[in-house]
Amino acid sequence: MTAALLGACLFMLGRYTPFYGLAFKLLPGIDLFRRPTDASFVFGIAFAMLAGHCLSDYVREGVPRFRPIATVAAALAYLAVVAWAVMFSARTGHALDSARAVLAAGALVLVVLAIVLSARRGPARMVAAWLVALLAVGELLWWNAASRLNAEPSTNYSVLELPTGVQFDAIRVLESAIAADHRNNKYPRVEILGLGGAWQNLAMVRRWEATNGYNPLRIGLYDRLVAPGEENWDVSQRRFPSSFASYDAPLARELGLTYLVLGQPLAGLPALPAPPAAELIFGGPPVWIYRLEDPSPRAIFEANHTKTCAASSGESWPSNRPGIANVQSLQPGRVELVATSPVDGVLVLHDNYYPGWIAEVDDVPAPIRRSHQLFREVDVPAGHHRVIFQFSPFSLANLKSVLSIGAETPDQP
Repeated sequence: MTAALLGACLFMLGRYTPFYGLAFKLLPGIDLFRRPTDASFVFGIAFAMLAGHCLSDYVREGVPRFRPIATVAAALAYLAVVAWAVMFSARTGHALDSARAVLAAGALVLVVLAIVLSARRGPARMVAAWLVALLAVGELLWWNAASRLNAEPSTNYSVLELPTGVQFDAIRVLESAIAADHRNNKYPRVEILGLGGAWQNLAMVRRWEATNGYNPLRIGLYDRLVAPGEENWDVSQRRFPSSFASYDAPLARELGLTYLVLGQPLAGLPALPAPPAAELIFGGPPVWIYRLEDPSPRAIFEANHTKTCAASSGESWPSNRPGIANVQSLQPGRVELVATSPVDGVLVLHDNYYPGWIAEVDDVPAPIRRSHQLFREVDVPAGHHRVIFQFSPFSLANLKSVLSIGAETPDQP
C-alpha cells in the first residue's frame, strides 16, 4: 500500500514532477491511462488503508516511541505541502477557500492528537480509536454536505432529475425538436456550452448525442480536430482550430451538429470567429438554443474513394453520392443501416473510428476503414444491402488485430 501511495502520488502530480514526463515516454502503455488527477482516487484509497493500519497498530501497541528528528521533519513536510496547496489554490482565486479548509482540518488533527495521546491503556486506546473513526466519518459527511471544495447542494443539480422553470421549458423544446428529427430519420448531435457543471452531464442523462463533454477515452485525434474542451460549462475552453473553425465548418456538418445549447447568445462566444447561420428556437436567459442549417446525415453513400479530407483542409465534401444510406436502428454499440446504389461504393458512417468495431454487409464480415480521419467506412457493392456496425472488442478478428499490432517492429507502419 505504501508503494501504491507513492506511485499514485507521483502520477497524480503529473507534470509538476519529472516522473510523469519520463514515464510517459519510457513506460509502455502509460499513455493509455486517464488524466493524472484521476490517480487521486487510488491515492485516497491507499492513504485510507495505511491510516487504518496505523490505527490498528495504535490499539495493539500504543503510541510509538517519540523520535524528535523524524517528528520535526514530518511536521515540516506536512506544513510545506499545506502551504504549497494554499498558494497553488491562489492561482484560480480559491486561496481563501483553501485556507479555511486547512484551518478546519488542522483543528481536527489537533483534536485527534489529543485523543490519541491521552489514552494509555489498552481499553482506553480502543475507545480512542472508536472516537477517531467517528470523527473521520463525521468529517467526511460534513465535507460532502455542501462544501465548495468537494460537493454542492443538490439543488444545483436539479436539472439532471427534476428540471423546473426556464430549464424545463428549454429541455422540452430541445427534446421535441430532436424527436421530430428522429421521426424523419435524422440523428442530430448537440453541443452544450456555458451552462454550469450540471449541464455538462445532461446530454448523457437525457440521452442526447453531444459533440463535447468529458471525452472520457481522451481520443487524441478527436480532441485536436474538434477541440471540445474538458469542461463545457466554461466557454473559454471551447477553442475553434482550423479543422473546426466555426459551427458551420465542414467537420461540424459531418458530425451532424444541429443544436447549440448555450449559456449566452451565440454572437457572444469569445473564441468564435463569426456566428454561423442559425435559427433561435429558444431564447434565454439563462438558456439559448439554436438550430444550425444543413447538417450532414449520419450515414452517406459515396461512389468512389476519392475524398478530400475536409477535417484538415476545410474544403467541401464531395457531392458524388449516387446511392442512399438510411439508418434503420441506432443503439449504443450497434448501428443497422440499409444502402442502395446502382454502382459500387463506400458507406460512410459519421461515428468515431475506434478499435473494437466490426462490420457486416448482408451478414458477411467486411473490413472497416478510417474515413475523413474521424469516421468509419465500409465497402458496399451495387444493389440493396443491409450493413451492421457493432462494437465487439473481444471478437476473434479484433483479438487477431491486437496481436498483430503487438508483434509489429518499431520500423513498421
